[in-house]
Amino acid sequence: MREHKTAEFQVTLCLAAGSARRTPCRSGYRPNHKDPVSGAYFMGQFHFDGEIAPGETTSATVTVIASVEQVDTLSRVGTWTLWEGPHYIGYVKLDQ
Repeated sequence: MREHKTAEFQVTLCLAAGSARRTPCRSGYRPNHKDPVSGAYFMGQFHFDGEIAPGETTSATVTVIASVEQVDTLSRVGTWTLWEGPHYIGYVKLDQ
């Protein structure tokens, strides 16, 4: 079994305007996060003030639970996509 760890990142959360999601999200939102290199999914939860609707961008903190390799990849690549089932919802970009 792979070793997993919890990591917290300051990010910009961008929900796609043309995505399948039609309603705003609140803090605690937990979409599927997709590793930008392997394509594997991992868990993550966003924390931010107020709401974010499709087509909007906000600053957030994301807590992820992923393999050690995935956390290293996220730190190195700096961006990854968000999904709800088979539907693309948006992306995350690490704040510098």
